[in-house]
Amino acid sequence: MYDADTVDLIRSAPSLDGLDRERLPEELSKAFARVVAARFRLREGRVDDDQEIVALIAEMQRLAFTNEVLVAVSPDRDDRVAAAFVAGSAHQLCFNARRIGAEDEASGTYIDANAVSSDIAAMMLFLVAEATADASEIASRLNSDDVSPVERALIEALRSLARGELVEITSATLPSKDVVTGDTAAEVAALALYYKILIGVRALANQLLRGDGDEASQASEVFRSVLRLSSAARPDGEGWLGGEVGSFPGPHHLASLLLAVSGDLSGSAVTGVEPPSGLDGNKWVNAMRRVARKRPYLWRNHREAIAEGYLEAENSAAVSFPTGAGKSTLSELKIYATLLREKKVVFLAPTNALVGQTTIALRKTFRRAKVEQERFDEIGFLSEEDNLPEIFVMTPESCLAQMSIEPTVFAEVGLLIFDECHLLHPEEGRGRRALDAMLCLLNFAGLVPSASFLLLSAMMKNTDEIAGWIQEMTGRTCLSLSLPWKPTRQLRGSVVYAQSDVDKLSDGLLKAARTRKTKAPSTSDKEKLRSVPMGLFSLKQTWATRNIEDYTLLGLLDGAINLAASKWWKLTPNSGLVSSEIASAAAAAGVRTLVFFQTIQNAVSAKNKITGRLGAVQIKLTEDEQGWWATSELEIGGADHLFLDVREGNLVSPCVVHHGLLLPEERQLCESLYQRTNGATIMAATSTVSQGMNFPSELVIIAEDSRFDQAKDRREVLQAQELLNAAGRAGRAGQNANGIVLVIPGKVVGIDVKDATIGAHWTKLQKVFGQSDQCLEIDDPLTAILDRVHAAMDEKGEVDRYAIARLASVGLESAVKKSLSGFRARKRGDQDWIETRLAAAIAFQQKEKPESDDDLVDHQVASTLGIALPVMERLSRDLDEVTDYETVTGWRKWFFNWMEANGDLFAQIFRPETIDDLFGKDVTSLETVEERCAFALPYLKKLTRLWVRGHPMTDLEEALGTPADKLKACLGARKFVLRVVPELGYLFGVPALLKQRQSAAEGKEAALGPALTKLGACVRYGYQTYEHAALGFYLRGSKLSRRQVHDRFAALKPHLPPAKKGESWDDAVNRIEAGVLLDKLNS
Repeated sequence: MYDADTVDLIRSAPSLDGLDRERLPEELSKAFARVVAARFRLREGRVDDDQEIVALIAEMQRLAFTNEVLVAVSPDRDDRVAAAFVAGSAHQLCFNARRIGAEDEASGTYIDANAVSSDIAAMMLFLVAEATADASEIASRLNSDDVSPVERALIEALRSLARGELVEITSATLPSKDVVTGDTAAEVAALALYYKILIGVRALANQLLRGDGDEASQASEVFRSVLRLSSAARPDGEGWLGGEVGSFPGPHHLASLLLAVSGDLSGSAVTGVEPPSGLDGNKWVNAMRRVARKRPYLWRNHREAIAEGYLEAENSAAVSFPTGAGKSTLSELKIYATLLREKKVVFLAPTNALVGQTTIALRKTFRRAKVEQERFDEIGFLSEEDNLPEIFVMTPESCLAQMSIEPTVFAEVGLLIFDECHLLHPEEGRGRRALDAMLCLLNFAGLVPSASFLLLSAMMKNTDEIAGWIQEMTGRTCLSLSLPWKPTRQLRGSVVYAQSDVDKLSDGLLKAARTRKTKAPSTSDKEKLRSVPMGLFSLKQTWATRNIEDYTLLGLLDGAINLAASKWWKLTPNSGLVSSEIASAAAAAGVRTLVFFQTIQNAVSAKNKITGRLGAVQIKLTEDEQGWWATSELEIGGADHLFLDVREGNLVSPCVVHHGLLLPEERQLCESLYQRTNGATIMAATSTVSQGMNFPSELVIIAEDSRFDQAKDRREVLQAQELLNAAGRAGRAGQNANGIVLVIPGKVVGIDVKDATIGAHWTKLQKVFGQSDQCLEIDDPLTAILDRVHAAMDEKGEVDRYAIARLASVGLESAVKKSLSGFRARKRGDQDWIETRLAAAIAFQQKEKPESDDDLVDHQVASTLGIALPVMERLSRDLDEVTDYETVTGWRKWFFNWMEANGDLFAQIFRPETIDDLFGKDVTSLETVEERCAFALPYLKKLTRLWVRGHPMTDLEEALGTPADKLKACLGARKFVLRVVPELGYLFGVPALLKQRQSAAEGKEAALGPALTKLGACVRYGYQTYEHAALGFYLRGSKLSRRQVHDRFAALKPHLPPAKKGESWDDAVNRIEAGVLLDKLNS
């Protein structure tokens, strides 16, 4: 459960009688597992019902109190950090155990003359141990009700200190000294001491914020003063309060802990970071003060990186910290250092969902900077902006295209951040994604040689190699940062069943098969397949060993559940039902749960099972959420077609569904409802969430560990990085310090503890979960391409042509030598590989070279946009003969007619997988590309026409042939809008770019009308005219949806001045502005 560094820390705790320090990490893990399992089983009972848990609490209390005293009595002892962490962890286990069956009950937080409550002590102990994630988790459970004003103010200040909300402390009103009252002198004295501690906490917060004023250096002295005063009475009664009052152990203990905290936190304050070379010191301090408002504490891995020179402008870094280990904080610090040098930042994220989430997060952090996200599928998306924003978030594909289209806008970029950079690794079924990501890095390095790189991935195993490659490519230092420590931890386990049950049920199925009356197992046969699920949890961070003492076996539910059977009469795991039952039990116990599935259908089915199990809820939507709901309902054409169960402004299901076919606002609503503390308790999701998305999930259930492989005609276990990435969503700093991961194996796994045997499928999973997060050795997608070209194969694929053309656009020799493949060849002393591959690539490029200058533009645009050259050549030829259309509709019809006339190119115009995904067997069963075109294009024309005219998606679904009474979630329309329309928008932007490049090649300036220049945008965003696009642009601050723009345009049209012949885009925007003003005057 614990990482190697934390294991060493725990083992260095003070020695106690009867304590095996070598096994202490495993014992703490086992205790956590027992508490987790008990929370699931006893969600309707009480902790007293389980005598094992009662005994565990007693054992943990002894460990907690003993180590707590050692820290308080000797705050400077060498092993204080270890003692503090062990004490805090033991306290935390006790809290969790006592909450069993009482999840909604508040803790009994108190401070009085004699003691402070264990939750406050544990919070301080975790701060001493630099376990801020644990401290923050405990802070969320404090209860400051029914206490005096001074006590409440102090408890709230301590809560804010643990959460890192220092401004909350310094901005809070200090209670008047008049409230320091009591019935006795002792009560007054205790409150006075706590009042003084409160002043010390405020001073500490001000110090950590690097605030001004007299408080900045007083904290430690205040706590020392309280220590002296709280033990001032003498046995002879001549103390400062006389014989009535003795010592004050409560204030004394808290002051002792805070004295230790103040020393440790001061060393980890972000405001203490020295300014990087060349930066103005005052500007840097002010920037760090802004950081401290949100993240005041630096973790040990942050400090180590900074000490190595991470923030220096010339230094790049490859970072493979584990999931949840603070890569975001490191990114923000590097961004601040870059912006203060008046340089810009490009931030690459692998998915559109993550682009959106990252943009929102960066806007909150960098409020003074302009943070924009890509319009990822529109050619020339910066055409309405003169410059790149200060921070631009985009996918690698978009960055690559933009560098080719408008390279000059990148001149002022000083830093490129690539989050989830394991996207560079080539994987089957991912198309050109890895290749485009690698080409993006190579192009950027050539375009902006002075910029630094920051590559981030928890999955990256060969961090040293990647850092060495970047260092050689840039000619400057690139740090390799791969510290395995992380502030959170995960208990990882597998669902198993008693081997005796598995044998009995399997034998029963075989007997039933011999006497069967049905071809497949009947309902009656399946109802007999019941067993009690158990969790086999590893006590170590990974499943690296097969030693039985490194695992613990615990019951997960208090009763048996149904397994299932295949049509071949084999026992199957029934993962949908099993995951739903466990998730429901966890949610009932107050555990926020995320369940992963491989298909949308399975995720939705699980959501319905969970809702049926837990019953309806009433979660009122916030104002923002109501807006997202209304937009989603308007776009799709009715609430019944959305994936969220919302009735009369309330979410009525405890579970939400997240997947790749959610509308943008539907996705925002789903994420918001799950992220809030009073929102949905369960999310059923597909792999869209596993790529770096952050949610407050305490439990992650991987309901499907495999997917069907069509080539092998069987299910195959997912790759390590897929499973570990999903597992990494459990437990996040600031939300849950301890996460739980539970895998439901694709085959029923039996276990026999007595014979120490376990099912074979678990061994397959062990190979995955026996690894750390850093499990993927990133390869170079160019290697295979260069090898194929060198092999002189007769048939070169489009990917090979595309890659070589892209490399040639930035200098073929330089690109090949600077590639990761070239770097590896040099490292192994294989210069021959470089020379032979380079020669083959040059020869290949010469064959592909345009025959005339007239063809050069076609080649350049084809390589720039990644569109097949034959498509570009024919399109360029036919565009020369077109009279400029004045309407978007005219151009749209022309382009579709052109596609129809060039049906033999259909597979090169559209990605085949996009068309196959939309139409399924109707198109995959067709043999020729012309037949595919003849079938698909009429649908695409009609769907696009409805889309740009502002029709709801229900109309699009009916246009696909779905009966009106069977529309359901409109999956076909969703696929068209979310997957096909982006490709269409991209394609429809090509004619304008071609004409621009052709004119530039002739030394002319292209005089293109807005009907053509905005054609791609109109198709992408669903606008019928460029005036609609102008309205959307003019009102972009309002973030109107497609149908909202159409409704607004219809209302505005009577007030819109007529267009002048040959008007420009600026003219159209001005007309829209005039129309809006007239509309306001008349309303």
